[in-house]
Formats: sequence, C-alpha cells, structure tokens
Amino acid sequence: MGDRQRALSLYGQALAIRNRLKDPEGQGRRWIVLMHLWKSMNQPALAAFYGKQAVNMFQQIRVNMQGIGEDLQKSYLGSHSATYPRTRRPP
Repeated sequence: MGDRQRALSLYGQALAIRNRLKDPEGQGRRWIVLMHLWKSMNQPALAAFYGKQAVNMFQQIRVNMQGIGEDLQKSYLGSHSATYPRTRRPP
C-alpha cells in the first residue's frame, strides 16, 4: 500500500517468527521480500545483502536434501530459480 517502512517492520517480525519456528523455507521467502523492498527504496547494498541471505538459506536446504532423489532436488531448485542471479553465457 506504499508504506515501505511499515512493510519492513512487519516482514522483519515475520522473519523472526519463521526463525523461531525453524522454518528455513519461510525464512528464505521473507529474505526475498525484504530484498525487493530495499531494492524499491533504492538501497542496492541492502537489497544485495538480503538477497544473499535468501540464496544462502535455499542452498542450505538443498544441502539437507541430499539423498531424497535427484528429481525432487531439481524440482526444488527450479522453484527458486528466480532467486539466483542469471548469468549470460558467452556467444
């Protein structure tokens, strides 16, 4: 609704709750929202910090998924492909 400061506060609280619940998926998703909020506020360094936290969280989940099947691991990675920066391949 345009009140970014309030959104930052509420998502910070949501992140703390997800942390207490030991919900890494929920934490990662809150990190992503916070990344986008800081980006919209023209704070690229803070946006990058929060984005890195999301990537780290999702990477940890992937590490913990070892042994559950390659198809499930690929599906999980695909569901978070927007989180990871895209790199262009040289021609």
